[in-house]
Amino acid sequence: MVIFLLSLTGIPPTVGFAGKLKLFVAVIDEGMIWLAVVAGLNAAVALFYYFRIAKALFFKDAAAEGVERQGSSIQGAFVVILCVLGLAVLYYGIYWNPLEVAAKAALP
Repeated sequence: MVIFLLSLTGIPPTVGFAGKLKLFVAVIDEGMIWLAVVAGLNAAVALFYYFRIAKALFFKDAAAEGVERQGSSIQGAFVVILCVLGLAVLYYGIYWNPLEVAAKAALP
């Protein structure tokens, strides 16, 4: 979950960083520096809120909140899916060229 929050914030080496980098470069190339500054400030504010979620994930005691953990076969599949997606977020954050090539190929 923390990997996904880092990606939403745009922290390297996640795919969210690659997306925000491309977005900021495109906005600056168009001469709208004010928009890049506003987007950067928005990302800083978002970082604060996303890490409040991460803090709650690690430092809240589920037993004290009355939450019971139940094991099932669905939970195992869920963990596998999250691991695969988390690795994809990191992989495409480091090697974003395949995504860029696919995006350019999709243009008419």
